[in-house]
Amino acid sequence: MKDTIFSFNEDEVDYLKELINIGHGHCASVIAELLDQFVTLSVPKVELFNDDALKSFFEHIKKIDQFYAIQPFWGSLAGNTLLIIKNKSLTNLRKIFEEDEIEDDDIIMELINIMNASLVSRIAMELNTDVSFDIPTIYSAEMLSESMLPNNQNYTEAILLSTILNFKDIGVEIDMIIFMKDESISWVHNKIKEKIDELLEWN
Repeated sequence: MKDTIFSFNEDEVDYLKELINIGHGHCASVIAELLDQFVTLSVPKVELFNDDALKSFFEHIKKIDQFYAIQPFWGSLAGNTLLIIKNKSLTNLRKIFEEDEIEDDDIIMELINIMNASLVSRIAMELNTDVSFDIPTIYSAEMLSESMLPNNQNYTEAILLSTILNFKDIGVEIDMIIFMKDESISWVHNKIKEKIDELLEWN
């Protein structure tokens, strides 16, 4: 039977969410250091999406005026990340970057590079592996077509990470969806089982 994120037991799902929390905290530290801004990230909302939930989610987000950045990652941990940022949040982000004439695409590119390099790479490190990234592609709502979405590239499930970056009094709402390939889901599942067994041996 195909291994899916829905075949994880409760302890394994908790461990997966803890990995995301660790990567999330590292992400906040990296963003604060690189942008030289005090930043906090809200406690991440983590959801597991099956095929039907994914379709409903994408039908919803395509109706909202926002920007999307898609970036593949490779290794034992392989898949795509999809970063979603609303226009209002992008306006707020412009206040953070010092360059007056910085392009929206440059802001989004910088943000997805920071978030992926810190969050996904940290999760990979916790699982004792390495991960590499392709160059992200950015789309506006008008440019985004159904075929460009990762769930139309043989992905039937995903992990949704929703968070809010707070720079002093400026809030930036971000959704990041992590799509994992089937073989990576199996690999992650086995690694989590190993990690849990190691913890049980220590207790």
